[in-house]
This record gives sequence, structure tokens and C-alpha cells, in this order.
Amino acid sequence: MVQSVRVLGFNPTTNGLHFLNSFPSGIPDYTFSVLGQTLKLGDASNGLCGGFVYTVKDCFEAGLLPPRDTVAPASGSPLFNYIVARLTNSFDESDLNQYLSWIQMTDNDTFLGSGISTHEINEEWPKIKADLDSNHVSPLALVHGQEPPTVGFFTGIQDLGECHQVLAWGYDLNGTSLTIYIYDPDNSGDNNTITLDIGHPGSKTPINVSHWDAGMYRGFFRTHYNFHDPRTPASGAFIQTVVTSPGITSAGPVSRPWTDVTWANVSGNPIVRFTGSVHDWSTHVNVASVDANRQILQLRAVIVTGGDDLRGGSGANDNCNAIVTMTSGAQVTIPNINDNAHWNNGETHVAVIPLPPGTTGASIAQFGLHTQFGGGLSGDNWNVNQVTLIASLLGQATVPPPVVRTWLNSSGNPLVRFTGSVHDWSTAISASATDAGKVIENLSLTIQTGGDDLRGGSGANDNASVILTIKGSQITISNINQGAHWNNNETHVVALNIPAGTKAGDVTKFDLHTQFGGGIGGDNWNVNQLTLQATLPG
Repeated sequence: MVQSVRVLGFNPTTNGLHFLNSFPSGIPDYTFSVLGQTLKLGDASNGLCGGFVYTVKDCFEAGLLPPRDTVAPASGSPLFNYIVARLTNSFDESDLNQYLSWIQMTDNDTFLGSGISTHEINEEWPKIKADLDSNHVSPLALVHGQEPPTVGFFTGIQDLGECHQVLAWGYDLNGTSLTIYIYDPDNSGDNNTITLDIGHPGSKTPINVSHWDAGMYRGFFRTHYNFHDPRTPASGAFIQTVVTSPGITSAGPVSRPWTDVTWANVSGNPIVRFTGSVHDWSTHVNVASVDANRQILQLRAVIVTGGDDLRGGSGANDNCNAIVTMTSGAQVTIPNINDNAHWNNGETHVAVIPLPPGTTGASIAQFGLHTQFGGGLSGDNWNVNQVTLIASLLGQATVPPPVVRTWLNSSGNPLVRFTGSVHDWSTAISASATDAGKVIENLSLTIQTGGDDLRGGSGANDNASVILTIKGSQITISNINQGAHWNNNETHVVALNIPAGTKAGDVTKFDLHTQFGGGIGGDNWNVNQLTLQATLPG
């Protein structure tokens, strides 16, 4: 039986960034100040793949769609800097060491130790599979380089620049033939894959990656990702902070046309001890009447091992099978749910239980585990302390797409000139009656500078702020330009962070505010256009 798993709610076309990892030469990754001097490092044309991957995973894990942008963001914009910050985060010390170690490692096992193939198949693939089986996308590093002895340390550093990062979102496993579905920042579409045979971990195992030349990549590993809420400020550092972003604006929530329902949750110490004479355990599946006719998109068994492990192995009787008994009396057997792996004492594992397409809740009667190993010293004994059966069922109403309301769109030449005596431009905000009770998902301000720039700076009075009147109280969003210089005729988009739960009808006034002195020693700033847009539930 082919084991086919896809992360529910994810596909690259919808959940990936809507532009490719392609930037013109000459755009620096990092622009920062040291001792008053502006330094520029890196070149975005070399690729920001790790930043793309981490940004997409951040958004999906937060239940958000990526930004709506369909062209690569401008250097220094919040989205560009967020991607660069997450690129920086993707090269932590552990990942960097693993890249360099694998670049200089043989493909196959030798008398000196294990090769890439063994590490990839026996160590990394189980981590990736665990992510996907738990309905989480999994960040992967693709390792480039020539097999030793042609590689030295400095060659390895050069090869590091040819490595790549992608995001796994599903897999098909047919015997030892493995296909991993990936979001590739360099290539569009939902059908990009990594294919390989995992049946011979000690031998050289070529991997084939869609759209890349054969042999370009020698192996893959799961990177050490840490979640970051994309709506909050992000930064990246090398000794000192070199890039910051105020966060990014999502296109709205991820559509979830399903709900997760727990059908069984049995625990004990243990609930069953499998031995040479005890081979079966099962439990009744409690399907509520409201779920009876709903289609099962995915069925997952969460299994907690107790005080005696499941050794697993390559033998026919070394592993565990799952058995689903249908109300018709028919049984569906899913062999080797542990994929030959060792499940250690106290560990929790998720096994995806494939069912025939179209299976509904009313079709399921029982769920069970079956072993065939002999007990004792030469066989195995396995304690199971908990089994939880979770079904993802189709039928939840699809969340309507969010709507964007333009609350303010004023222009002039200039609309306002801020000087030493003019510090405020304000207007009333009035949401429609149908929108008043809706919680604001995102609030963004687009500002076009006219013929006199905003200098910005590190002084307390050098920058611009927004003051919103919310429920009669003033909320100040300070330094919306983040100390940056906004040049003549430039347009900037600013995400306005407001208290969680703020409703459209709560916002009654908008004020763009400055405090600088005018004239030669101060600043004057022409604003030609202001657009305030709120993203609301549909």
C-alpha cells in the first residue's frame, strides 16, 4: 500500500510567497550602521531561499496566508527585511556545522563512519516524516558539493553558497520508493518533488530534485527551525543586529474547510503490553452522529510508548501494524506503521492511517494495533501507555476570504507640509454599519512623500508617528519610519500594530503626527498621499 500524506490546508501556489527567489544584482542583503558608517553586505541576487522557507512556514504555523505581493519586495521594505532576517536565522550554528560536515562527508558508509545516505535515511527522514504526519510543513536543507577527497575546508565554504533550502509539505512512500513534495522558492508550482530510494542507507543514494540538474544535491536534512510570529518584529544578527523588520502583513487566515475530532483516547500504565503471546489491542471508535456522513480527509493515531520500547527492524515480524475495522466488518490493515524505526521508552509518535478515498465517519467501527514479534530476550516486548485517534473531517464551512476596506484615501500637492509649526494632519474614520462589529485583522498605511523628504534619524523628534483614537482613547504608533530617511516621491507601506480584538467601529480618528522643528536646522516634510486600509473578515 502506498502511504500518501499531505499537510492539510497547504499547497505552494496558495501558501508560498507569490514571487520567486530572484533579485537583480546589486541589492544588498544587509544595510546597517557601525560607528556612524553605513555598511552594505551580501547580494540578494545570490538568493534568499532560507528566508523564503522560514517566512512561509512562519505564516502557515500562525494560521495566516502569506502577503499578497506578486513581485519581489524592494530592498529595505518590511517584507524584504523580514525574509532576510529569517534567512539569517536559518543559518544557526547547528545548521552551519551540519552543512559543512555533510559537504565534506562521503555519500556511502566507510570504515571511518557513516555517510550522508545513512544520516539522511535513518536520522533525517524520520524527523521530516514526523513533521508531515503531525500536519506540519518541514524545512529542509539541500546539500551541494563534490564527494571527498576532492573537498577541502575552503572548497566546502564555497560549496555552502550552492546549497539550497526548500519546504516539505507531503510525501508518497511506496515500499522504499520515496517522493517528498516541496515548496521550492526558486520554482513555481505544486508538483516540485525530491525522489529517492530509502532501501539502502549504507550505500550511495542519489536524490533527484525537480528542475535541478542530476547530482546538484547530494542529500537533505531537517533544519533547526524556531517559530516566529510574522506579525511581530523580526531581526537577524551576526555579532550585532544587521537587519530588522517590523513584521509583515498577511493576506488573511488560512482556509480550514475541516475540523479535527478525537474519536478515541485510551490511556493506562500500560493499556497493553505486547509480548510473545499478546499480539492484539483494539478500541471502539466513537463517532458522533453529526460526523457520521462527513468525509475523512486524514486519520492519525498518536501512540505513546511506556516503559518498554518497540525495537523495530527490517524483519517481517519486528514492527507494528494498525487495523481499522469498518462497520461492514471489512478490515483495512496498515503495515509497519513505525517504518522499521525504534520507538523508545516515553516517546510519542504519530502514524497517519490511510483509508480508501471517500471514507466517512459512519464507516469506522474499531481501531487496533497488531504485532507478530516473539517476546523474551531474543524477541521484543512493548508497552503502550496511550492511543489517541484523531480524524480530520471535511464539512466545516469555508471561511470567506477577507475583505480590504479603504478608510482613507486623500491626496494633494502636497496634502500636508509638516514644518516647525505644522505637526498634525488628522481626519475622522467611520466604518460602515456592516463592518463596525468585525475584528480588524490588519491595518496598513500607505504614505507617498512629495517634493520635500522626511529625513528621519535617531533623535526623539526626528520621525513620524500615527495616533489612532480607539474607543475614545489615543493609541500612538511611534516612529513609523523606523528612523529611516524617506526620500522625495517615495511610497512606503507601514503595518499599524493595534490592540488585539480591536473592531472596525472602535477606530474613530486618524492623525499623522510629527515633532521636528522646521527650517534648515530641523526638517520639513511634504506628504502627497495617505491611504489607510483595514483587512476585515469576509
